[in-house]
Amino acid sequence: MGSQEIDWTLTAKAASAKRIINSIKSIAGLALSTITRKSIVCGIPPILTIEPTARCNLKCPQCITGMGNVQREKKDMSLDTFKQIIKEIGDKIWYLLLFNQGEPLLHSDFIEFIRLAKQKRIYVTTSTNGHFFNDENSVTEFIESGIDTVIISLDGADPETYSSYRQGGNFQRVLQGIERLVSIRRKLKSKTPKIFIQCLVTRTNEHQLEEMKKLAKELGVDRLLFKTFQIESNDSADEFLPARKEWRRYQMNSEEVVIKNPRKSGCARLWYSSVILSDGRVVPCCFDKNGQFAFGTLTNQASFEQIWQSAAYHKFREHLLTGNKTIGICRNCTQSQEVYL
Repeated sequence: MGSQEIDWTLTAKAASAKRIINSIKSIAGLALSTITRKSIVCGIPPILTIEPTARCNLKCPQCITGMGNVQREKKDMSLDTFKQIIKEIGDKIWYLLLFNQGEPLLHSDFIEFIRLAKQKRIYVTTSTNGHFFNDENSVTEFIESGIDTVIISLDGADPETYSSYRQGGNFQRVLQGIERLVSIRRKLKSKTPKIFIQCLVTRTNEHQLEEMKKLAKELGVDRLLFKTFQIESNDSADEFLPARKEWRRYQMNSEEVVIKNPRKSGCARLWYSSVILSDGRVVPCCFDKNGQFAFGTLTNQASFEQIWQSAAYHKFREHLLTGNKTIGICRNCTQSQEVYL
């Protein structure tokens, strides 16, 4: 997550003694690990990503889900697994991202996920392609769940530009959904969710940034985010990367797409955050999209904290403390750069 995606006022409201103490422990563990080059982990991650589903309704050509490159079962997380997570560590989680791969609003229990997290006063955000704000009842239920922020993808100011990347999407349906969400939030006199539009800046839409600003203002959303584009396949990189090099997170080296300013070693994410896939497997970060480095699976016998403190997790952290060049998932890591324009 970038700082632009966070509403710090709402985040502060989730503060508690347990969360503050746990966050201090996490920072202390990171500091000691950096000094000793050993994996020392105190507490649990204050930031957690939970993937409700690996399914999606779109076919975006640089997304591994849209490209058909998800090499794991496209399943939904069970409600029991989510309850297990919240019961075990919900008092210490400060920030919950309810999305990863897939479209989270496809999950039949998605609203219940939010409600359970908000019962623990966790700050909750999600990211959606915006196709499921279809009627007043569903939108009212979404708002009344208590979710703090929602990021809605809108990568163009007109149908043609939008559909060049959001393949299978419906521009007008997304606009109507945003309008409905803004209108009903106003009707309910609710301060949440904060509504963000996110535009991935591509070769196709880079000329529309001013138009996007105008559209966002007309829609009445709280914030417009311009985000640099992530490449999954080098073969079609030029088709999508913007012409303006300063708007790219990559540079071309001998016809190879390489991320700018890559980290040399270490990764703070492994001390303050973690990702749980829809099948219950725990992976290091959002860049492990296929669960290549899964450290364990949540079951009645395996708790999150046991996996967080497992030998496999510690070994992975120590490997990154000494260098990450041999780990493929780090190719796209944005830890050392700002991804928003």
